[in-house]
Amino acid sequence: MEERDFGEEYFQHNCGRPYGRNPFFLEFFGKVADLIVSDIRPRRVLDAGCAMGLLVEALRTRGVEAYGLDISSFALARVPDALQPFCWRASVADELAESYDLIVCIEVLPHLELADAELAVANFCRHSDDVLLSVTPYPPAPLHANIAPPEHWAGVFAGHGFFRDFNFDGGSITRWAVRYRKSLYALPTLVSQYEQRTLALRSERDDERAQRLAAEEQLRQVEQSGFWRARSRWHRLKRLWRAPVAGGRVPHA
Repeated sequence: MEERDFGEEYFQHNCGRPYGRNPFFLEFFGKVADLIVSDIRPRRVLDAGCAMGLLVEALRTRGVEAYGLDISSFALARVPDALQPFCWRASVADELAESYDLIVCIEVLPHLELADAELAVANFCRHSDDVLLSVTPYPPAPLHANIAPPEHWAGVFAGHGFFRDFNFDGGSITRWAVRYRKSLYALPTLVSQYEQRTLALRSERDDERAQRLAAEEQLRQVEQSGFWRARSRWHRLKRLWRAPVAGGRVPHA
């Protein structure tokens, strides 16, 4: 990942829509900040990959001591003057000087070579016990340098003693946002928590499958009923009657 890659062209054309202080992104980061404040309640937060400081600003207006770093001088030059003291230029893999209650990293790791992305995770884990991460599981977008799937990042965090918080729902950020927390539990407790969550997901899947099968059976019964057959024949007759007929003859059903 090179700084020159993240200039005006990138922010105008490679973020789904032009990135900046516009209603869409202000609303998005406002919702992220609301989620962080309501569900995590940190005192001190670092946005690793803060771009133009939108999340830093949203958190500070909500009373959180928030900071940000980014590799893009273009983006950092567009951080509001009042926030400039709280945002600085650095790579997410550069060793942090301080610790934080929470480190947030949204769609940054795919831009790094895999080895550097793993160094960034290690960096986060040395400086916080709580990491909120979003890494898209989809095929690479422009300037993506690795396509590691979600299970890869779960394994990397586990290597540092961090595990998914199943009680946290990051769906308002992205469908794949995960909160990793440094475990305070022994391995048997962690295994039990994973099994509980797995059982819950299997139950949801089985319920959805049963509902789908019931709906399919109901549809099959309707299609086989005399009413359905008569209705289908009536619509077929109407189509034939309205169709152009050679020689002016009325078609037969």
